[in-house]
Amino acid sequence: MSLRTILLTLVGFLSLTICSAEGPVMLGENSSLNMTIGGAIQYNDNVFLDSVDKESDTILVFSPGLELNFGQEPSNAHVKLVYVHDFISYSDNTRLNRDNPDIKLDGLLKSVKSNVDFGVSYKENSQNDANNNLTGDLATRNILTAHVNGEWSMSAKSSLAGGYNLEDVQYDDARFYDRESYSIPINYYWAVTPKLDASVGYRYRNTSYDPDGVRIRQNPQAPDLYRSDTDDQFFNVGVRGAIGAKTTGEIRVGIQERDFNTPGVEDEDLLSVDARAVWQATEKSNLSVLFSRDFNADSFGTSIESSDFQVGGSTALQENLTGFANIRFSKDDYQGGRSDDGLYGQVGVSFSPSSNTAVSVAYVIYNNNSDFIPADFDNNVFNISGTLRF
Repeated sequence: MSLRTILLTLVGFLSLTICSAEGPVMLGENSSLNMTIGGAIQYNDNVFLDSVDKESDTILVFSPGLELNFGQEPSNAHVKLVYVHDFISYSDNTRLNRDNPDIKLDGLLKSVKSNVDFGVSYKENSQNDANNNLTGDLATRNILTAHVNGEWSMSAKSSLAGGYNLEDVQYDDARFYDRESYSIPINYYWAVTPKLDASVGYRYRNTSYDPDGVRIRQNPQAPDLYRSDTDDQFFNVGVRGAIGAKTTGEIRVGIQERDFNTPGVEDEDLLSVDARAVWQATEKSNLSVLFSRDFNADSFGTSIESSDFQVGGSTALQENLTGFANIRFSKDDYQGGRSDDGLYGQVGVSFSPSSNTAVSVAYVIYNNNSDFIPADFDNNVFNISGTLRF
């Protein structure tokens, strides 16, 4: 199929959806069902994120799905189920054609003194990045996540929060190590002003690897050292709420310790940060900022000290037209000496002629500068997409 034919088909499809969009099917007083159809055409100048032999391709995505809601907000109990199935077709590299399911369930329960949110998701991902990269192929993995987090009022000015978060990653390629990670955060909050809380917290996190029964080398410079998991403990203090004029967010700062659970491998300490804030500049514009410093690991189980800074925002250009942009800088220091500096940026516009339809055009840049040559790459992507809910 030629690029011209694809573009004409996409334009025709989007024109039809804009004219034919309807509201949800009501299943009861507080329940509804939406069918969704998404479509995208993408030009990618480095499909495999290769450092030397770049290979470009035009990619077509068709994404039918559904959205089921039980209990609409602002009710005290509601659940949302979203299922999308992506059919991905490559114009040149047809062997990469895939269909990937994506399912997500989220829920919230509220009472006078407590609220609990929970969720589970499953996604099949076929895409390379700096930590998951194959030469001439895509790193395919199945990602399962689950969480339950709650907060309970202890007095008029204090509350206790806790939760459990799970991530399980299973790779199709045996060269990568399957990974399971769970964390248990606990935080105590007390009000210092009507709009600002101070906090003291602790988070325990365990990450384990399953390289098909073979124990994993922890330090490439000492191949006799192995380990099968790591334990992280994060002791922190912070604030949340109104942290400035028109700015809300939450900031945590503290000391984190990583235990490699292996004789001969020293524990590592890290000054860790988890900061997120949103500035409502005007009624039509907002800006969000994120900064984190944390332990991480790649698909081979190598420990990483990661720093991540992101800025993103959107503004209403006209009644149904919104401009958006975001940029991310990352620095990853791998155990063993590797160092990466990453840049990810996106800029685009979104047109929403109704509450059930949206069309967007975006340009994406993804660069990774690394002293590990296979992970040193540049990537540019141009994407046109549309979504219909009915």
